[in-house]
Amino acid sequence: MRQTPLYTEYSNYPGVRMVDFGGWNLPLHFASGITKEHHAVRQRCGLFDISHMGECMISGPKASEYLDYLTTNKIAPLEDGQLIYTLMCYPNGTVIDDLIVYRLNSEEYWVVMNAGNTDKNLKWIKEENPRAHLYKEGVKVTNFSDHIALLALQGPKAEAVMKRLSPEAASLGFFRFMDDVAINNMRCLVSRNGYTGEDGFEIYCDNEQAIELWKTLLEAGRDEELIPCGLGSRDTLRLEARLPLYGHEISEEITPLEANLTPFVKLDKEEFCGKEALMEQHLKGVPRSLRGI
Repeated sequence: MRQTPLYTEYSNYPGVRMVDFGGWNLPLHFASGITKEHHAVRQRCGLFDISHMGECMISGPKASEYLDYLTTNKIAPLEDGQLIYTLMCYPNGTVIDDLIVYRLNSEEYWVVMNAGNTDKNLKWIKEENPRAHLYKEGVKVTNFSDHIALLALQGPKAEAVMKRLSPEAASLGFFRFMDDVAINNMRCLVSRNGYTGEDGFEIYCDNEQAIELWKTLLEAGRDEELIPCGLGSRDTLRLEARLPLYGHEISEEITPLEANLTPFVKLDKEEFCGKEALMEQHLKGVPRSLRGI
């Protein structure tokens, strides 16, 4: 199984339970257990290792135009320092993956992908989508997945923790980011977003700095009772917040409209891959719809 840069740090923590998650050896929970980790994030704050996620840079003079074709949300209106949730669909309207897209500038976009879909996504973006051949010259796709660590600091007290390390990053607006933040002399990209339904930050650094960043965050959050959290509570938290997980609420057999993700599908865009099928489904009526019980 694959390991994140933090595996050697926490795999021997007392009480940690490691599991196979899509070929990655990741913590299901730490000593506190799933329930306590869940409540810690809802009431205080928790720290997650999500370094298994995939990342790539899409750059070039036609990067924005290409991403607007590849995804369902609107990329062109993004400002520097802004990120957006979107989906990438096949021509039949079903979901290849859901993504977070960061605009660094007009010609550079940081794209975050689900770990299990990274290779599939990169093939689709580079060569398999219907318009890939049209963007060979104006777009460059660079895979950074094996070089970047990603931590998620989540919960109502996350801002207080971040303020001790970077007051400037702590003042970020929701779905905004800074790409050169100094945290204990480490250069990080920090964004205000998450996958728990709580306030929080996602923090990127080089693999070599991951353990130091993990320890720095836990120490900074001592007064807020910050604890490490695993996949189990991440799943229960996202379920409560009605956030989709690829392979469950969205997949290659489910469209965004069927998954109640219509706000992230801009059918008024001039064109995007899957638009024709999704427009037809919208006009004729969605045949099935996700419901919570």
